[in-house]
Amino acid sequence: MKWFSTLFLYSFPFGFCIRAWDCYLADGRDFIFRLALAICKMYEKELIKYEIQEANDFFNAFLGKDTFDDEVSTATSST
Repeated sequence: MKWFSTLFLYSFPFGFCIRAWDCYLADGRDFIFRLALAICKMYEKELIKYEIQEANDFFNAFLGKDTFDDEVSTATSST
């Protein structure tokens, strides 16, 4: 998944990337894994229905949502 291997830079809104990188630099590489897990957990009910390619398409479709920053902020605060 490109969004994980590039530490989210090419796949997510700029504001989200700034926050993610700030936390990564402060907390280290474990943060990236926690963040990826939080994103997967947020969409667990949808993702469980999909095959790998469909899950990839799902991620590609939601990345531009305006509400994504708020959703991830809420999810990561509980992990």
